[in-house]
Amino acid sequence: MILPGLLVMLSPIICGVGFGTRCVTGLLAGGIASGVQMAISSSNTGGAWDNAKKFISGHKMDEIIAKEEPNMVIKGKVDVKKSAIFKAAVVGDTVGDPLKDTSGPALNILMKLMSIISVVFAPTFMAVKNGGGLIAYLMPSASTAAFTTNLAVAGASVGSNTASNVFVASVFLAGAFVGMGGLFIHSRIYSPPRAVFRESLKSPLLACKVDRVNADLQETFNARPPYSSPAMA
Repeated sequence: MILPGLLVMLSPIICGVGFGTRCVTGLLAGGIASGVQMAISSSNTGGAWDNAKKFISGHKMDEIIAKEEPNMVIKGKVDVKKSAIFKAAVVGDTVGDPLKDTSGPALNILMKLMSIISVVFAPTFMAVKNGGGLIAYLMPSASTAAFTTNLAVAGASVGSNTASNVFVASVFLAGAFVGMGGLFIHSRIYSPPRAVFRESLKSPLLACKVDRVNADLQETFNARPPYSSPAMA
């Protein structure tokens, strides 16, 4: 966990000192946008895998297990715990529990920590070439005034700069809504009907044929010539 922690804590400092305050604002916006999506995805995915194991252990798939693995039916009862379908669900639950319990909620800390570090080090960022960063020393001096931002100085921007910032924010939000709307419409058009989707849930998704794998391995082993060590030879 040391390297991920350093990545979260050092990224705003390196961006602010090296590239200026505008780079920090872009980093925070990208961290929030990607963090929210990853957190929702992790929670939903982990919950689905966890519920799949509970669904199978609750004898909701006994008919499918009896059909796919007849040897699991003992005295008219299905031994769910020893079936390959349940073992596959346990593997999914092993990944799903950390996703929904640790990885997903930890992204909230990631977004907060990056924001707090940016606010704490804002005076340091502004002290480096008036918020332009070390890279501003390689640029003409006339353009360094354009690097000042509202990250550390609230309410001190000029009217034209405020108007341009509002315009950029509006374009960003409009593009985000258009992109998300396009993805939603695309998923609705090309997704199968709900009846087909519900029907697909009745078949095992992660069933593994352990007996078939063992049989294939046995055939491969029998086909190989017998091994003789140099000592035996």
